[in-house]
Amino acid sequence: MARYTRPVPGRSDTYPNAGPYTGDQWAELLNITHVGDEADTRGPYASYLNRLEVTNPAAADFQIDTGAGLVNGHLLINSVAVTITADTPAANPRIDRVVMVYNNTNAAIAATTVGGFTFNVAGGGTDIPAYTAELAIMKGAENAAPALPALEQDVARLWMVELARYQISIVPAITSFTDYRDYVDAETRQRFIPVQIGYNDTGAGEIVIAGTGTIIDPHTIHPTANESRAYGRSIISEDLVSGEDVYVKSVVSISPGSTGQIRAATNIFAGACGEAMDTHADATASETVSVASGAGGYEYNCIAEATISGLTPGDIVAPYFYRIGTHGDDTWGGNIYCLGFIMKYLAYRR
Repeated sequence: MARYTRPVPGRSDTYPNAGPYTGDQWAELLNITHVGDEADTRGPYASYLNRLEVTNPAAADFQIDTGAGLVNGHLLINSVAVTITADTPAANPRIDRVVMVYNNTNAAIAATTVGGFTFNVAGGGTDIPAYTAELAIMKGAENAAPALPALEQDVARLWMVELARYQISIVPAITSFTDYRDYVDAETRQRFIPVQIGYNDTGAGEIVIAGTGTIIDPHTIHPTANESRAYGRSIISEDLVSGEDVYVKSVVSISPGSTGQIRAATNIFAGACGEAMDTHADATASETVSVASGAGGYEYNCIAEATISGLTPGDIVAPYFYRIGTHGDDTWGGNIYCLGFIMKYLAYRR
């Protein structure tokens, strides 16, 4: 059928597009309305319970928190946190994935016979039941240089969506643990906050915004052997996912064809109208940062990420860059140009 309409009242023996509908037809509807063409990656819901967050509380134990997710249109609901223990490798390390997996066949699939890899299933089970979505560890192959196992995404058999991955060695020791959740209803967004003003602490005076003559990007100039700051202002958008952190990096550059080290930090203040501007605050410890520019021109250096929590839509956020040019580690004997700030946050999809 080239075109069809769902849902339609009545029965299919009267109207060709009417129900009852199969599970696959319902899954198709959920995929279209929730994830579009991204059923292979987007799974958990950011707006439900604890978002199926995966943690590694001890040794080879992996806890999957409460939440819900779509597995190619099939809804998995996890109302109680579960722990899955990964098998310890016999000789060489292994890369595993923590996944949601849906069995779209009418028979249980044994966890030890899934082509080329094995599963550890939530609750200690050995099978993935018929027409059921489960939480599991998908084990890769042991190897001195282990490879990431490929997900099986077969509409007629098994469909997997990754939540996290890690490498496990024979101790067992867990390394490279990484969260790979791609939310159904949320995504990471970034905004650029231009620098607005600067201040030279050492010289005790304002640093004006550059932007005349041959200068392309308005920026503040932070001279060598000085302590100086650059400020920006923005607002937290309505699409911020409640309870999520906001991350800010400073964007700086130096003269073309040059390299060196600077001592710098990023700081953030935030507050709502009627609140103190530092109601929420965070500052990275000053750090030594290697900066560089390309031979043909200025290069962006995104440095010194700071994190701020507890924000709500409408809060006014004020990041600032701080160069400590008087520090012994600041070996760059020239100006640094602060262009602004990158703000990153988790936002609800519109």
